[in-house]
Amino acid sequence: MNTAQPQTILITGSAGFVGSHLVERFLKDGHSVIGVDNYISGQRQNTALFLTHPRFQFLEADVSQGIPYTGQTLDWVLHFASPASPPHYQEFPVETLMVGAQGTQHGLELALKHGAKFFLASTSEVYGDPHVHPQPESYWGHVNPNGLRSCYDEAKRYAEAITMAYHRAKGVDTRIIRIFNTYGPRMRADDGRVITNFVHQALRGEPLTIYGDGQQTRSFQYVDDLVEGIVRLMGVTYHEPVNLGNPTEFTMLELAAVVREIINPELALVYQPAPSDDPQQRKPDISRAQGLLAWTPEIPLAEGLKITTAAFREDRPNRNEPPDSSDLSGQSKASLTSSPSPTSAPLVSVIIPTLKRPDLLLKRALPTALAQTLERFEVIVVIDGPDAATEHALAGLSDPRLRVLTLPQNVGAAEARNLGIRAAQGEWVALLDDDDEWEPEKLTRQLAAAQASAHAEPIVVCQYWLPTPQGTRQEPSRFPHPGESIGDYLMAREAWLAPDLTLMSTVLFARRDLFLRVPFDPALMGHEDWDWLLRAAAEPGVGFECVPEVLATYHFHEVRPHLSGATKWRHSLNWAQNQRQAGRLSQRAYVGFVVFHVAHVAAAEGTSQAFWTMSGALLSGQPRPFEVARYAATWLFPQPVRRRIHLLAKAGWSVVRPPRKISPGQA
Repeated sequence: MNTAQPQTILITGSAGFVGSHLVERFLKDGHSVIGVDNYISGQRQNTALFLTHPRFQFLEADVSQGIPYTGQTLDWVLHFASPASPPHYQEFPVETLMVGAQGTQHGLELALKHGAKFFLASTSEVYGDPHVHPQPESYWGHVNPNGLRSCYDEAKRYAEAITMAYHRAKGVDTRIIRIFNTYGPRMRADDGRVITNFVHQALRGEPLTIYGDGQQTRSFQYVDDLVEGIVRLMGVTYHEPVNLGNPTEFTMLELAAVVREIINPELALVYQPAPSDDPQQRKPDISRAQGLLAWTPEIPLAEGLKITTAAFREDRPNRNEPPDSSDLSGQSKASLTSSPSPTSAPLVSVIIPTLKRPDLLLKRALPTALAQTLERFEVIVVIDGPDAATEHALAGLSDPRLRVLTLPQNVGAAEARNLGIRAAQGEWVALLDDDDEWEPEKLTRQLAAAQASAHAEPIVVCQYWLPTPQGTRQEPSRFPHPGESIGDYLMAREAWLAPDLTLMSTVLFARRDLFLRVPFDPALMGHEDWDWLLRAAAEPGVGFECVPEVLATYHFHEVRPHLSGATKWRHSLNWAQNQRQAGRLSQRAYVGFVVFHVAHVAAAEGTSQAFWTMSGALLSGQPRPFEVARYAATWLFPQPVRRRIHLLAKAGWSVVRPPRKISPGQA
């Protein structure tokens, strides 16, 4: 790798043990890093170490499903995503196979699209239980293709095969390493590998567990040596696999003796049966790496174990908070195991989808989002498809809290929100439409309500201004009553003139994890916000917190296209019927939706088919007399007449008809 020129590097598995050390090294060397992880085995505290660094960006995504990166051109794609310890890949065997197959292909396709180099992290497990010792790269291995460990072994063997296929057939500039046993700070305590097991058992004063007779061998390299080998391989052009490991071989009994000497010489040993397919020997032949890279591991086992033990001993309770990002270059191995200072507030991510409305975005949503009084927040604008005008308008903004994701094609507001949420780095997420506005205190008030909530998964809403042709109203007139379902609150009515009660994306504030578990449905042709509220409310621990302050302005009545598009009454009716069948809408809510939200759209079509379809749907819900009357009026009177009647009933005749002009002679 050309270390003299800053590079843009995407790393899958960036929250993992090795991935997080690569992020650290590349940032130290002056490069920009995009980390991708779905936390199936990675750790959030590893990501948090770098979140405030100006050259680090994180995307939470399952790379088996795709890599949602839409930023600047990449120089490198490093594929390190995969469960890597036996307990983890045996718990997630299908996911392990998929990340080795589909995840590798998605990484290769991304590299091909960007003209980037591709780097695959393979493993010494491709050698299986070897019959050749030590193992050179030319050895094809001795692997059980359907045993308990095969999900990992075969995933990596396939990953190597497809990587070489893309190199030979499509010209992708590739690198492949086979990693032998590696250890160091940030290993998961439950990863089940021998060093982790021994050190944690020793720190707890427990006997060290030896599987089998203890004569099986492993070779252990400290993580800094591995990272150095990776960086050196990035700096040369070589496409065949390269072993990276420490050739100094230890039996399990010898390793136990080193751990006892460092931590507690009095510890006993206990013996358990060896696991299935456990290799008896593992030692790399690193001749290729020595000749090609001038690389040899430098850190002895005892020294590396002391650093690792210190990291485990501290247990680092605050490690999920990021350190000062101004300089990572001066940190030693020891300093990187210490706990960074906690920050004073959690990060909130604001998601704004937009498409071809730069004037509204820059006039309303964006300035009011950036004007928030909250201590820590980021704003992510998702440009939903090709939109040169919006890209140009945003290019002149240099606020470090602002990130822009430009999607290659239009996916709709719902999916644009989902992609923004996946790219977010905050614990909490607030949604904002590009044509709406916030008061400066909105995020501060909502975060305080969320933190004080008794609900495990609070959804925090607030009041808002609703400008209409008749004047600006404060909405909603009330919040949900205790025990009232969100469907009844939004849709059921107790009288003809009962006010509308609505909540929409611009007032929603919730944990990012909830939005990830319950994404917006991109297949809908309307009602995306209500659909999300109904599904989210069904999740365990979810409850609503309501801030009784006007903290937003919802510009709904302006005459212009909305991102979600016009809703057809048939789609609305089908959606409500599906929600009713799923148990998320009561009979009262269903009837209220048909009468107050769908009937007028069907009546505007004016066909007999629309009338009979809607009437059948209404009667299936056993409507009350006032609902039948309201429904009949919808079909009998045109909309202007209905509007005048409605205003008359609410505010009196003078509102409906202006005062009659009186001539001087009549005075």
